[in-house]
Amino acid sequence: NRDVTGVQTCALPILPNGEILLVGQIDSLNHPDRSRGNQVYRINTDGKWTTLLNGDETQYSNLRSSPTGKFLAFLKSPEDGIQIPELCVMSLNDPKSIKTFSFDRNKNNLRWSTDEKSIYFTAQSNGGAPIYRLDLNTQKITPLTNAEAGISQLEVLPKQLVYVQDRKST
Repeated sequence: NRDVTGVQTCALPILPNGEILLVGQIDSLNHPDRSRGNQVYRINTDGKWTTLLNGDETQYSNLRSSPTGKFLAFLKSPEDGIQIPELCVMSLNDPKSIKTFSFDRNKNNLRWSTDEKSIYFTAQSNGGAPIYRLDLNTQKITPLTNAEAGISQLEVLPKQLVYVQDRKST
């Protein structure tokens, strides 16, 4: 077994087959603020691990596996400069099958629909954080709540969205 060092502390996606996905620094000897790029690892139930995404000069974050564990949604951004992370989706069986979806806002709270046809997320907009839906078939991103809505948490259930909305001050 090899040592996986420099692992970020975050919610670790656990796939239906028991495998775990995690993000780790490429250079584990540097402080995370000075590390250039990171990697996404897949850890099998027997403790063996493989590198799923090698982010030399790239930062991966917000990993979210689909309900069946076949797909992974994540954010990807270049290490240098201030950039808006790209929303990406890939097949976990084919890490080179990355599809990127353009959207000019910082995204958060990535959540899959139960049928794996859509990804829901929040994004900063006009002082709020509304909910958006990415339809994976049409590749269209649609706002679902008011641009001034302050959504802080989001979960997707089979027939409804559950979210926490900040009370609007009057």
